[in-house]
Amino acid sequence: MKVYSWKTLLVTIFGAGAMLAYAVVRMYRGDWLFGGVLAVMALGMAVEGLEASLTEEGYRKDVETGARGKRAYRALFGKLAPVMPHGAVILMGAGAASALALPELPWIALAFVLGALAYQLWLARALRRELDREEEEEEEEAAE
Repeated sequence: MKVYSWKTLLVTIFGAGAMLAYAVVRMYRGDWLFGGVLAVMALGMAVEGLEASLTEEGYRKDVETGARGKRAYRALFGKLAPVMPHGAVILMGAGAASALALPELPWIALAFVLGALAYQLWLARALRRELDREEEEEEEEAAE
């Protein structure tokens, strides 16, 4: 069997494998709801990752999707495109740091966490709009 992307295969094996193991531990301890949801998510990630790394069509689709995402980020954010996908993680880190530095003011950490959630929702919506706009332009060019 040919491997089209070793990076994707290794991330899939270790990432989805660890997530599945954690889900099994959660279910073993009696948390069937959260463990079951995690297990389903891990299995879905594993199927997508294996398809992207082991099949030519899946690899091509994965590369195409990544390229579309990079174009959308560049169109929306210009020079800040490499940083923007990590904004929520940066806010979560700031929230964790503030929780450790100022434990008597938990609302500051909560504000950062809620800001990360709002940022991620805004980013997903902005990307979806940009990808839809790009798709419409491609359809118009194909029709001409």
